[in-house]
Parts: sequence; structure tokens; C-alpha cells
Amino acid sequence: MPNPLTYSNIKVDIKEKENMILFVGRLDMSQKRPDRIIKIWNNICRDYPNWNLYIVGDGPAKAFLEKLATQNKQIVFTGYQDPLNYYKRAKILCLTSNYEGWGMVLTECMACGVVPIAFKSFTAITDIISDKENGILIEPFKMKEYELQLRNLIENKKCLDSYAECGRQNIQKFNIKAIVDKWEDLFNTVQSL
Repeated sequence: MPNPLTYSNIKVDIKEKENMILFVGRLDMSQKRPDRIIKIWNNICRDYPNWNLYIVGDGPAKAFLEKLATQNKQIVFTGYQDPLNYYKRAKILCLTSNYEGWGMVLTECMACGVVPIAFKSFTAITDIISDKENGILIEPFKMKEYELQLRNLIENKKCLDSYAECGRQNIQKFNIKAIVDKWEDLFNTVQSL
């Protein structure tokens, strides 16, 4: 059973968004692997001087990650914050995890018109992202392909806007009412056995 949306009825004008890429999550190396997006961004950021990567979160790998990003002025570490303000401003969210259970950051960001790009590293991801419709899925852990697809999103505003709008619409299947209805259907089915 999917988790319901964290945020609902968020009013965001996609045209007002900033050239901001997000990583939202715990800064650890065993699961979330933010080092992957930092390495990718270090490779390509010179081509996109008007874009910045924001790392929203905290955790045991923070010092290591800050060192990895030392020479890059286009990476901002925010520390632990409520990500809603960043979702409202950002255009792209990068998920680089080894695994997830559900990936709440995906539904949260899509509700705010942020386009996710993620490794296809857990089963539920295809319930959330439809590749090249409302986001981008990359086979685990093909870093060059991830880099290429991130470039494509940055360079193709029409595609980015289309994915963002499609994501905002499609993600409504996870609103609280829809999830409550699914639970009620399940309970009614079990009760009738």
C-alpha cells in the first residue's frame, strides 16, 4: 500500500522556479549515497553556471561530502530543514539511493512540480515515476547515463515543464482520500472472506 502525499494543494507556478537541483535526505553512504550526485554535478556544473545543487539534509557523511564539494561554489549544504520551501523553488530532484522502501521525497517533490531523476534501485519507484513522462529512471548505477539525462533535463525546458505538470497531475493518485479508499477496499475484501 502506498504512503499518502505529505503535502497537498500546494500552489506553485512552474514558470517561477529557480535553476535549482535538489538532493533531499540523510547524508549517509550506506543507503542514500549523496556522493553520487555531488560527483555528477562536479563533472557538469561548469556547463551550467546559472544552476546550483542544494543538499538538504544532515547525517554522518556530511564532513566527507563537504570535502568532496570543497572546490564547487555551485553546491549549497543547507543542513536539516523542512524541504517544502526548496521543493517550491527547485526544478529537479536527484535521488541516488542504493535502495528505498517507498521514496517519500519523490511524491513530495512531484506534488510541488519538481521533476525527479532517480536510479531504478527499488521496486516501488515504478509506481511513482513513469520514465520520460513525469521523471527519469536510470538503471542502477549507471553514472554516465545519469549525468547525460540530468544534462537533458537542464537543457530542455519544454520537456522539464511537461514532466513537472504531468507529475503534479499523476501524483494525485496518492492523495490522502485515494489511499484511505484503498485501505477501506482492502478491509472490506478481508472482511468478506
